[in-house]
Order: sequence, then structure tokens, then C-alpha cells
Amino acid sequence: MKEFEYEITQHTSNEFQTLAFVCSNSGECRQEQITGSELEILTEKLNSRGKQGWELIQISFREEIVVAFWKRERSS
Repeated sequence: MKEFEYEITQHTSNEFQTLAFVCSNSGECRQEQITGSELEILTEKLNSRGKQGWELIQISFREEIVVAFWKRERSS
């Protein structure tokens, strides 16, 4: 049977130059715009983790922070 391990990483908005968040009164946030350079930074982060065997299973945009949820198969 396959076994997996999980990891949660946080990335502050300081890692992105103009990543904009829009938050409702209930606290739900979403990215409003991501410029080309921010897409490159995000793509680089995703590809770097992917080369280590991690699969992104969810990404959440919160006020001033991006939270990423990862999983990968454990090696026996």
C-alpha cells in the first residue's frame, strides 16, 4: 500500500512584489491579480518542490500570506 507524507509551507507576500489580495468581511481572501514576474516566482517555487517529489494539492491565499499544501509518496 502506498504511504504519503504531507507538508504545509507558508510564503509571505514580501516574496512577491505586487501580489494583491482581496479579503471579504468574513475573512475569505483571493488573489486579485498576479503580474508576469510574480507568476514566474510562483512557477519557480512550484517546479522546485516538484523536482523534490512534492505534489501541490492546494494553495490558499490569505491576507499577506500564501499557504501551500504538498504531498509526496514515501519511499520504502
